[in-house]
Amino acid sequence: MERTLKIIVAVLAVGAIVLGYLIYARDYKPLAGPTPQTPAVNTPQAPSGEMKAPAGSSYEMTAEEKKALTPPAQNATPAEQKAFFDTVVSVAKQAPALELGASCSVRPVVLSLKKGAPLKIKNNASVEQSVAFNRDAVFSVPAGETKEFKLSFVQNGGIYGYGCGASTGASGMLFVTE
Repeated sequence: MERTLKIIVAVLAVGAIVLGYLIYARDYKPLAGPTPQTPAVNTPQAPSGEMKAPAGSSYEMTAEEKKALTPPAQNATPAEQKAFFDTVVSVAKQAPALELGASCSVRPVVLSLKKGAPLKIKNNASVEQSVAFNRDAVFSVPAGETKEFKLSFVQNGGIYGYGCGASTGASGMLFVTE
């Protein structure tokens, strides 16, 4: 009887941990809202290290654009976080749409967008391409078309990294302003 009780308690504990993780994974939120002291950085697609233009891309990124695609480590100092935030702000551009080219090259590399505004994605390539902010926010655009998407995962202003196609890191950043 005592052994059975221990097994039941262990199963319930494991079930609670699994349920807690599933609830956490479902609720995707940025790490923080942007302030001068602690800029928001939400880059689930961005690995550490220097980023390069996608293979086959005719667009050559500037050194500042590459820096904007390389977020600081989670344990970065406030000065490192602010330097990254300042780089993103300096590179961010307003545009009518995020444009995808061959091999998922993007323009602008950092798109500035007001919170609540839809994201327009224009696919200039000859094949369908997808932009992914996280596993629940993947937007596909057929070749030669422009589509508009609501960014329901954006709750606050901040910096959101995204991947495109089979890229293994951040293809670009979305700078959301309040």
